Amino acid sequence: MEQLFITVSEAARLCGSTSRGWVYRQVKRDPSFPKLIKLGKRKTVLSLQALRVWAASQEEGTRNG
Repeated sequence: MEQLFITVSEAARLCGSTSRGWVYRQVKRDPSFPKLIKLGKRKTVLSLQALRVWAASQEEGTRNG
């Protein structure tokens, strides 16, 4: 399976936020949030699959409680 990566801005939008800062705060607060991958001085990405798994676990936790 091919690994897809998204930017921090794209990750924020997919999670319902307009702020890149939200992603960086999640990384600091939530150890289960996907790790950031530095591709250079100005390029940071996340695994789309890891973000989807994290989002599903958050929804599962909300449903259960």
